[in-house]
Amino acid sequence: MALAEVNGQLCTGLKAVLADVLTADVECPDRVEATDLGDAATLIIDGQALVIAIGIPKTASTFGDFADVFI
Repeated sequence: MALAEVNGQLCTGLKAVLADVLTADVECPDRVEATDLGDAATLIIDGQALVIAIGIPKTASTFGDFADVFI
């Protein structure tokens, strides 16, 4: 896989391809309970889906402000 040069432009891609790469050789159950996670867990949040689902907080004018809402 070739690395893209970072030039300040937004990167494009297909989420389905990213999901395939991230889950290659990983057993992904249909459902995971929070108590099943233990110490070895990773949570990946689709940022665009999150923005669409909850909207932009009124106090957020930058990406940093938006991130602070979730910390």
